[in-house]
Amino acid sequence: MMQQHRQVIANEHRGRGREIISLDWTLSHHERGPKIFGVKRAYDYVEKRMSRYQTVVTAVVANRELVNGLEVVVQQPD
Repeated sequence: MMQQHRQVIANEHRGRGREIISLDWTLSHHERGPKIFGVKRAYDYVEKRMSRYQTVVTAVVANRELVNGLEVVVQQPD
């Protein structure tokens, strides 16, 4: 990911102050797609029931002026 950032985005962000890279693992509910790639079945502690979801990993780099996406990946099932 750092190589991707340095090759594609770093020059645009240079000289604009401090920046951060943020990674997020989001459980994206996908009730209608049990045969879609990456959909898993697990317990949903918010809804208090079994549910289907995809794990979507996103990475962004941001400073006070810019937010740029680095990568979005749907995590492969076990």
